[in-house]
Amino acid sequence: MRDVSKLDWNDIEAFRAIAAAGSLSAAARQTGASQPTLGRRISRLEERTGLIFFTKGAHGYELTSVGRRLLPLAEAVYAEQLALVRELEASRATFHPTIRIYCGEWMSHTIAGFLPGLSAAFPDGRVLLETGPRPDEDAIRANDICVTHGTVRMNSFIIRRLGEAPYAVFASRDYVERHPSCLGSERFHHGGWAVISRLSVLGAAETDDVAWGYPELGGSAQIFRCTSVFTLIELVRLGQAQAFLPIFFGVREPDLVQISDPIQSLQHSYWLSYRQEANNFPQVKKIAGKLSDYLSRKLKQASLQVGDGSQLSKS
Repeated sequence: MRDVSKLDWNDIEAFRAIAAAGSLSAAARQTGASQPTLGRRISRLEERTGLIFFTKGAHGYELTSVGRRLLPLAEAVYAEQLALVRELEASRATFHPTIRIYCGEWMSHTIAGFLPGLSAAFPDGRVLLETGPRPDEDAIRANDICVTHGTVRMNSFIIRRLGEAPYAVFASRDYVERHPSCLGSERFHHGGWAVISRLSVLGAAETDDVAWGYPELGGSAQIFRCTSVFTLIELVRLGQAQAFLPIFFGVREPDLVQISDPIQSLQHSYWLSYRQEANNFPQVKKIAGKLSDYLSRKLKQASLQVGDGSQLSKS
């Protein structure tokens, strides 16, 4: 007994096309398939079903009684297939996959400048930048990319090291003119300091300490605790304080100057990570690769721009 459940739908489409056109040559012109191909499809369909769909007459291919009975069903199948294709095309036009990039506030400024390039590399979707702490491992999806600092230990993740981020003290020129002592090591004991300090993540000992988690500071230093990078930068730009900034960020600020050597105790590594399942999503791997190359280059450039904190006093 023949198994008709494994029919090739292309053969059924050939049957429908020949029945509508009346000949192999006319069906070939309408479908774009060659006459030999259409002939082979009909022969294969008849062989697999054990039925005869056409007789060859003086006027071309004529339907048998079986062919006439099955043609409406073939037409219905064709209409359903066409409706499915149109629905898939309509859904594709309205569905825009999103790749989310999680990063901290410092790095978000650098990634933001590269978003147009990432979007151009992913024209069929959207690239979303979310600033804030990295989500819990279970909340990270296959289309998420995380850029974080510090040691990264996660299961089932692909991890790439981007490079080192050295820190130094930065201030505005106006602040330096009014506080010339900031050019020396006594800067840590005097003047105003803007620091990122979220009391909710500090230990009890650190919240009791006047330095609020920055042991470099002490003495008569006036500390302005900020919970946002934007607030901190505004204080420094306005000449109200100096601050510890990642050098890759500080060198981009035209109103600020580096006034200290790199501070080794604050230096840390940046990492890019995404789930191993992203291997099934070429667009995620593509965006992750481009972002990794870009950030690695930026961090390397920053390390080459590290000053010794003396350029201001020499200018």
